[in-house]
Amino acid sequence: LTLDQHLQNLVFFELAKEKGYDDSIRTRTDQHFNREIVRRAVRRFSKLASEPSPYECALLYKNSKKQLEVQIIQTKSFSKALEAYIEVMKGKDFGTVSEKYSFYPSIKKTKGILDRPISWSFSFPRSFSLIFKMKRGEISIPLKFGESWNIIKIIDIEEQDGKNAFDRHKMLEEIKKPGLKLHIAREKRSIYTRNVKKFVEWIAKPRVDSKGLSILVERISNPEGKPMNEGLPFEEEDLEVVLAKSAIGGYKIRDFIEDAAPMGDLSRFGSERAATQFIQESIFNRTLVAVCRRRGIHRAPALSKLYKKNARDAALNFFKRKEILPIIKENEDDLKGFYKNNKEKYRVEERRKVSLIQLEGELEAKEIRERLLKGESFETLADTKSINRGRKQTGGDIGYIRKEQKGDIGQEAFLLRKGEISKVFETKKAWAIIKVTDIKKSYLPDYSDVKSSVRYDYRENEAREIGDKIFEQNKDKYGLKILD
Repeated sequence: LTLDQHLQNLVFFELAKEKGYDDSIRTRTDQHFNREIVRRAVRRFSKLASEPSPYECALLYKNSKKQLEVQIIQTKSFSKALEAYIEVMKGKDFGTVSEKYSFYPSIKKTKGILDRPISWSFSFPRSFSLIFKMKRGEISIPLKFGESWNIIKIIDIEEQDGKNAFDRHKMLEEIKKPGLKLHIAREKRSIYTRNVKKFVEWIAKPRVDSKGLSILVERISNPEGKPMNEGLPFEEEDLEVVLAKSAIGGYKIRDFIEDAAPMGDLSRFGSERAATQFIQESIFNRTLVAVCRRRGIHRAPALSKLYKKNARDAALNFFKRKEILPIIKENEDDLKGFYKNNKEKYRVEERRKVSLIQLEGELEAKEIRERLLKGESFETLADTKSINRGRKQTGGDIGYIRKEQKGDIGQEAFLLRKGEISKVFETKKAWAIIKVTDIKKSYLPDYSDVKSSVRYDYRENEAREIGDKIFEQNKDKYGLKILD
């Protein structure tokens, strides 16, 4: 902010407090703050929990080199899995037993043969991950994974690096690389987040009240799908109806409205399934906030400062929406006049369509340029020689760019004519050669094409002028003095 804007906000905030606008937005501010508490807490603890150990790096390195082609028997209960396991151990064909006991139609149809190999993941339970130590043809005991019990037969093992897959020296070098650690950290964070949700649900133990739920759904269901603009369909006594019970207390229709209000139209929750899901998510969030507050996370200096800033910004925005924007009136002549006086603001800059080849060395780049000048296809060489993987198989096309885009590439492109190939030049990432394949000249669009932008800019300009008047009228009221 400039100094003038900052001083203006100081005055507007005092006016907002006088009118009670800071209280009007307190509930919304608290909701945003609670979400921030949860987000920071989960991020903080997941970061601590996701720091990979050398053992985990070695484990991932070794197991990621394997892909297992397997045949599977998948049942819903341990007793069925045990029956199937006994039949297999007695010598019955694995595929026939899978067809008999597996509950998924797709597994029955293929007699347990999966259409893709299994790759290692940290999300596997410890017992299930033991299949990566099994040999070809070996059959596992019943293993629980998720809600199912599984018997695995190893059909084949593909080692991606052949004999070097488990070279100790190579492994010690690889596990030091940041990419491997980052991969593990991301996977562990996702697992940790899922575990946090299970843990909080275990604490909360939400139980939806069917009677209260039916009252809610009946009142807010809207078959026509029209927004409810005429107020909420609840009497005061309805707000105390309990929708669910949990370890942190009853969840009432009043709480539901508070949580759902930012989403707008309540009719989207007009089915028991949608309403139940939202209620459970809301109880989860409230429980996690309670846990975080009990641990004192919300008292951290950074979060306290953030809360004050958010409350201040929300009050200012509310003040401007109530006291400034309603005053602004515009008509077609006003907008056209504003466009006429500010035409250059809406000018569309010149753009050039560019194809790019990037190479590691200057000598190689010069050699490729010579081949281009002799008539070889730019697109073919871009697909076969460029190290810019994201542009491979596209002929090196990076689309239309303005002069200030893409750094040195943009600057070089605007020195070329259409169809011309550049000299070899160095960028931050590599040595580059570009070709301009098309040019779109700069032009002034018609008023009708930019009307929405003109209206937005006009209202912003008017709001500034009105704000300046309110500031001048009230700055002395609060003893504001600008010192030399």
